[in-house]
Amino acid sequence: MELGLQLFISNFFPPCPQPELAMGLPPHSDPTLLTLLINNGISGLQLQRQGKWVNVNSIPNAFMVIFGDQMEIMSNGKYECAVHRATVNEKATRMSIAMLFGPALETVVGPAPELVDNETINRHSTSASNSDIQSSSSKSAAHKDAEPSQQQKLSKNV
Repeated sequence: MELGLQLFISNFFPPCPQPELAMGLPPHSDPTLLTLLINNGISGLQLQRQGKWVNVNSIPNAFMVIFGDQMEIMSNGKYECAVHRATVNEKATRMSIAMLFGPALETVVGPAPELVDNETINRHSTSASNSDIQSSSSKSAAHKDAEPSQQQKLSKNV
């Protein structure tokens, strides 16, 4: 791959006196291939598993790898994209940096041919070009009527 897409997003979540009434980032999946995420050690990331939200414990000085929509498409569903959200903390400031990676904007993304045969159906049709990232991710919007993510809003300006 000669060209690719890289997005760099920083998040700052100050302490919130009523965290049960606020949301850091609404539920979403990332529209790219994968995301590397690191934070300042204050937990607040949650993953959706079997309809429930699960807290993800921070590991100091470690990157978390999050599969995006394109990974699910390219793997023909073998690897699912991670629906996630960010919560706020009552006492501590939470900061995170997300680095999203994918193919160039004009790239058409579809399942790898090796993962589609007579016995393994094509679970994902070939997506429109990667430029969908600039408008919105239909996969993200389908997740429990989630609002567009901050990442999707920011990527419109790329």
